[in-house]
Amino acid sequence: MTASRQTQELALLHKVRNTLYGQMDLPYLFKTVVEETSRELGYTSVLLSLRHGDMLKINNQIGYPLDFSEQPITVGVSGRVVRTGQAAFVPDSRMDPDFIGEKDDSVSMISIPLFDQQQVVGTLNVLGSDTKILTEADFHLLEALGEYVSLAIHRSRLYTQISEKEERLQTVIRNAPVILYTIDPQGIFTLSEGKGLQVLDMQPGEVVGRSVFEVFSHDPALHNDIKQALAGETISTLLEEAGLTFEAYY
Repeated sequence: MTASRQTQELALLHKVRNTLYGQMDLPYLFKTVVEETSRELGYTSVLLSLRHGDMLKINNQIGYPLDFSEQPITVGVSGRVVRTGQAAFVPDSRMDPDFIGEKDDSVSMISIPLFDQQQVVGTLNVLGSDTKILTEADFHLLEALGEYVSLAIHRSRLYTQISEKEERLQTVIRNAPVILYTIDPQGIFTLSEGKGLQVLDMQPGEVVGRSVFEVFSHDPALHNDIKQALAGETISTLLEEAGLTFEAYY
């Protein structure tokens, strides 16, 4: 492998890695992977497909000679990769019975599985050409790239799940007669939410950034409870505020 080629590969992996780590928008990530893989290394045919049940559906592609937008996972080299979870390097398409396309000309192909929680969720494919014959070096590079993409898929799914859970929790808090707040080790509010704030004539987030000892400067008993909670103790008590009694848990 030439020094120039190594530089190109490192540049691609660095660029894709930075993009994957900085973004949670999978459509944008997939588009970037396909475009940068083609641009940085000169691959003229790049295809990223995602699994939907028993079908592989094209998500993004550049120059890939296909006349369909989806295919069953029961056929093709990509289908085999999805079924087995094993990457495929096809030096000569005429020698692989699963290859879909013209059999008269020799074409090299690489298909890499994309994973989420050890389940194949898609493939990244590259086709060679007369001027770009794929080698073992290409295969290993695309395997490394596939690991990055798989990690991004997993992170994005977790992020989506957490966001959905947070939204459900926010819905409950906004509509339940409770007050939920968090404070940092210095006693500064970092969150204040809940319908219960209305009875104190306060708005969600109003006290964020302020000290709990300042906001409730008139209540030394609460100060003591907060200090014990910050020290790691579990506290359950009753608070009197604005003529109302609150059950408080720290």
